[in-house]
Amino acid sequence: MVRILEGFVAGLGATMPMTIAMRAGHELLPDWQRYPLAPRKITTKLAKTAGLEPSSEHDKYVMTIIAHYLYGATLGSLFAGLVPPEYQTVKGASGYGLAIWGANYLGLLPAMGIHHSATKTPLHRNLLMIGAHIVWGTSLGMLLEMIEKGKRTDSDVRHT
Repeated sequence: MVRILEGFVAGLGATMPMTIAMRAGHELLPDWQRYPLAPRKITTKLAKTAGLEPSSEHDKYVMTIIAHYLYGATLGSLFAGLVPPEYQTVKGASGYGLAIWGANYLGLLPAMGIHHSATKTPLHRNLLMIGAHIVWGTSLGMLLEMIEKGKRTDSDVRHT
């Protein structure tokens, strides 16, 4: 149970560099591709479906940030709770981040009618989102490794 909570915290933390990468990358897109990124479109659609339609641009922004961070934290929990410890490395978590992109944008979201398939998305936007998911996975792995090191260091201090 503790490892799942550690994954939640690491996933939450990993969402910050991912979000920064997405915002920075969005600014580099060609003008015609600078419409809102997928998390905003997904959150807005799900909110409307749930009867929580945001009344302002600010509300859309806040709902998107909250949903994105909670989703990142939840997926961090899944990684920490389901993936065998020997694969809970930076490399393993980076691959997990890429797999999350593929599973969501090529499978789950289109199948549920929430978002179109990545095959219908312009290349530069796909590259931005793929890169952001690798940033998330890499950050997740690094944070989980830091948590593990911290536990070993705390244990060493208590035994001296």
